Amino acid sequence: MDLESELDRRRATVARQETDRIRWSDPSALETSWTARAEIAAGFIPRGARVLDLGCGAMALERFLPEGCVYIPCDLVARDDRTIVCDFNGGEFPDDVACDVVVALGVLEYLTDVPGFLKRMRALDAPTVLTYNLGGEGPADRAALGWINAYRRPDLPGLLTGAGFTRAVGRPLSPSELMMRLEPDAPPRVAEREVWVLSASNHGNFGDRLGVHLLSQVLPPHAVVRHFMLDPLDAPPEGAPDLLIVGIGNSLYGELLSDELIALVERAPAAIGIFGTQYRETLPTGQLHRLVDALDIWFARYEEDVLLYGQGRPNVRHLGDWLIDAFPMAQATSDVPLTIGKEVLGNEPLDRTIERIQRHVEVTSSRLHPLLCALTSAQRVAYAEQREFDSINISGKFRSMLMDVFGRDMPADQLWSVDRSAVIAYKTRVRANIDALRRQIVTLLDRADARAPGAPAIQTKDKVRFEDAARLHAAGELGGAETAYRAILDQDPDADVVRNNLFLLLESVGRYADGEALLREALKRRPDDPSLTFRLASAILADGRFAEGWPLYESRLNVPSVAPHVPRLTIPVWAGQPVDRLLVWSEQGFGDAIQFARYANLLKARAGEVTLLCQAPLARLLQPLEVKVVGLSAEVKLPAQDAWTPLGSLPLHFQTTLETIPPPFPVRALAGGRKLDGRIGIATRGRPSHANDAHRSLPDAESARLLSMPGAVSLHPEDTGARDFQDTADMIAGLDHVISVDTSVAHLAASMGKPTTVLLPALNRDWRWLRGRLDSPWYPAMRLRHQPRLDGWADLVSALLEEFGG
Repeated sequence: MDLESELDRRRATVARQETDRIRWSDPSALETSWTARAEIAAGFIPRGARVLDLGCGAMALERFLPEGCVYIPCDLVARDDRTIVCDFNGGEFPDDVACDVVVALGVLEYLTDVPGFLKRMRALDAPTVLTYNLGGEGPADRAALGWINAYRRPDLPGLLTGAGFTRAVGRPLSPSELMMRLEPDAPPRVAEREVWVLSASNHGNFGDRLGVHLLSQVLPPHAVVRHFMLDPLDAPPEGAPDLLIVGIGNSLYGELLSDELIALVERAPAAIGIFGTQYRETLPTGQLHRLVDALDIWFARYEEDVLLYGQGRPNVRHLGDWLIDAFPMAQATSDVPLTIGKEVLGNEPLDRTIERIQRHVEVTSSRLHPLLCALTSAQRVAYAEQREFDSINISGKFRSMLMDVFGRDMPADQLWSVDRSAVIAYKTRVRANIDALRRQIVTLLDRADARAPGAPAIQTKDKVRFEDAARLHAAGELGGAETAYRAILDQDPDADVVRNNLFLLLESVGRYADGEALLREALKRRPDDPSLTFRLASAILADGRFAEGWPLYESRLNVPSVAPHVPRLTIPVWAGQPVDRLLVWSEQGFGDAIQFARYANLLKARAGEVTLLCQAPLARLLQPLEVKVVGLSAEVKLPAQDAWTPLGSLPLHFQTTLETIPPPFPVRALAGGRKLDGRIGIATRGRPSHANDAHRSLPDAESARLLSMPGAVSLHPEDTGARDFQDTADMIAGLDHVISVDTSVAHLAASMGKPTTVLLPALNRDWRWLRGRLDSPWYPAMRLRHQPRLDGWADLVSALLEEFGG
């Protein structure tokens, strides 16, 4: 048969979608040029592997396999007596063969069902080496070569991920032919994320140097770190990373709490603190509070830091001194006493410093972290307080550390015995907190990815298509954006950032049922995902279906943004049964606490004694409740309790429906409280670290327009000087009206019965305001004004100015 006749025969076979038995039964049809391809493929195969060669042909691969490999050939016809004979187009496949690597060189092009073949390869659960000649980039007459299909380069990612392969690495063999090694269980490729770390590692401190090393334990693999110094602050004056980390377990003190540091934190899209405090007598608490409020979360080194400076803030949690995780428990062997001073600031390798400290039975230290190290090995220790900045004030670090570890202070300058069981228990607690820190960092980096429609560089398995979809979304081309989002989710159903944008799109055009269906479909794949469940709960509650929504709302307790503020108590969680003593813990924000405080008095029917533990700035405000109110502070000592419950779980326990919402707790102003010189109170922004603050807070220009109204006064504490919410309530009492964005001031004013106008964002509106309402069943005194579109604050502010005479 001449060449042209052979090519015509091949074209006819391709047209019939049949396997070319004539060609593959002829050994002369196996081209010698394919040998070079086999030699390259062998470079992807490890020594000692069992190699299944699908479509083995002349079995050239066997000649190049590395040492110790076992070769298993498979083809349409028997190439020798070892060959497993299969017609892949006839549905045959060596499904039961045990192998370590699967190879398919020059096979896919000849198949009628490539997706099905790839799925059967994936079911072998082994790395796969394959080649493919791309359609549109090589020979135009593919049928003449016997090639049945013509997948193009953009088709490959979906083809491979659809079969279950999560990563592909490889190399081109020619302009049109690719060789790839596919991994069945490897995590997908992710974009690198820039992380800036501010520390004092330039000071040579043992603890500061060690903290740099511990940082790698909590950062995800795709984090790219740039180190900057706190003293002096040398971070770039412009630009921002994906995540800013302030501290590596070290202490912050007065001169480090600069305006420049706070400005850097405020411009970062996500920021986390890992630090403690020292020399508290000279600490500028106002600056520290500004820093903490700008952070997404502060993992405080000591419980005393949490109580003194967290003051109930929902973004503060106790980490412990994470350097304890660098010191294994050990048994000291040397009876020679060891005294540690400033010489530990030298450049001795860290591992040798730890080994040297842990060798001694008796250790005295004037440095904090060498003492912490000694607690894991020595029988007796002593410390001498630090007075580095003056001769009067002490650092306070030793007391804070000892309170964390042993629950009590220890005397300075005298030896005392180490309770090893307490040290082990402390190491266990800190290890759990480090795990939470690790999860929080991943969450913040993910959140930096998913900031808003149109945000750049959001990572999915098809990043380019996502960015195209986001641009359509931002431009208002919602039909095209929806189609593009759904196409990505079809190939990558776990792409949370894509689903989030699609959900927001559907909500923005009132397609609430479609948004809910999207979440329910995702939960079929990941039924234990608390973030998905919480999102669904919020959608159901926003629809007013409280009976269905409240049980799902409990998932918030495991969502990364809330979980750090849920206490780990040894007493049982309350299930609604009668108890003698019940602790209620305010686990969310200030506004949530004011909203749900209405349930506290109802608890008297189910518990003999009720204690409400709330954020310190709320304590005076909530004192009139008919329960014991305790504000979080350094002096908190709670009596024994029989059970506890989060405050936000009380609507579930009381089976609240739209018709049975209790009236607000009647907040009262105190006699003699400060009044404001105005008639309309204005609150135009909330906490900067709030996940939706970019949408709920007004731009500066619109804030200024509202405050220009006759009689308008700011209600922000930095403008009023309010110390807590009771002070703010006293000021609101003398006003005629309050206009507020969705923040705690709105809850406060409406609880007082003050006419309150709440400005709600177009995007990501909170569930509690329900859908399609201009009033609120939670607050009779409240009316709701909705941002008409994402950039529509100006129109809404203009309407308010006209209404209130501005």
